[in-house]
Amino acid sequence: MDEYGGTAGLLSLHGILGAIMGEAAASQQKQRIVEAGQDRWFVDGRTHLRELNEILPVPVEVSEADTVSGHVMELLGRIAHAGDEIGQECYRFRVLSMIGNRIGLVQIERLALPETAEEGETC
Repeated sequence: MDEYGGTAGLLSLHGILGAIMGEAAASQQKQRIVEAGQDRWFVDGRTHLRELNEILPVPVEVSEADTVSGHVMELLGRIAHAGDEIGQECYRFRVLSMIGNRIGLVQIERLALPETAEEGETC
């Protein structure tokens, strides 16, 4: 605030970390996808599907939703609850935490190709 009570600027956690510790520390704050071993990821529910598909070996079929949270709820057909699991093609989505009505954290696990899969199919 300035001396007249007006807003002179805004502070964000990203900006503060960047000023104190450099941009590398600030960019770590924005990390929304963490690889947790082979074929397993922890993903912030706010992550955009296109960002997720950039790191997955087999892209997730994009839905009407923009984010992982919205996509999982669309697959479930309802508001998610912690512990919910649902599969889609090559992946299993497990809701680890909720923030209000939004998914906070999702575990995504790549599934093995079923034995009944036809030649040329991949997972």
